[in-house]
Amino acid sequence: MKRKKYLKRLAALEDGLFPEALSDEVACATFDCLQAMLMAFERRYLSQLMRRQRSKQILYDPEHPWRTPPF
Repeated sequence: MKRKKYLKRLAALEDGLFPEALSDEVACATFDCLQAMLMAFERRYLSQLMRRQRSKQILYDPEHPWRTPPF
């Protein structure tokens, strides 16, 4: 239920966030800006992002817990 509400709010935000029509030049410039921001964010916080991804991984098979994951 929470997920449905979250997705509904996200859709409403996206509808109001982006205008209906952009020129090709503005769309490309916006994309370039967002991509540069993402790259800067990843450079700054890469270790934290990787640590979070590793913590979400399942490290063993629940049906065969005696097997260790390959390293």
